[in-house]
Amino acid sequence: MSSNDAKSLSISYKRKGYFDDKRKSILKEFKTTNAHDQLLSTIKEIVNKIVHKNPELLLKNKGQLAALIEGTLSRQIQNTGGLNNTTTANVPGNNTSSIDLGDVGNVYDIFDEEVKQSTIGSDELKEEIRAVLKELKNQ
Repeated sequence: MSSNDAKSLSISYKRKGYFDDKRKSILKEFKTTNAHDQLLSTIKEIVNKIVHKNPELLLKNKGQLAALIEGTLSRQIQNTGGLNNTTTANVPGNNTSSIDLGDVGNVYDIFDEEVKQSTIGSDELKEEIRAVLKELKNQ
């Protein structure tokens, strides 16, 4: 198979909505797992630590709080692999910008493991995609 054939099959797969359907299906399945519950719990713990550090954030702009939470989660993901679970955040009104997450789990680790199991490690998914691609190729 030439690279053009592979590329055109990939484009057809996406244009016909198979990719979006599969993505939605995987997300729907994820929402029924313990990993989803653990992910939500971990995010709630992180939010509680941020708000505990500066309760005035609750009275301010929701967008600012959302951006702070997103930034904290992003930095936690970037720091994956470190022994220290202290994440820096720009917490308005505090002279320190460090939030000690203590024993809070890493959001990336929780999500990454589940994604690997439902995509890369899924023989069922691979076979389903192969079948659709063969069908598209024969059209």
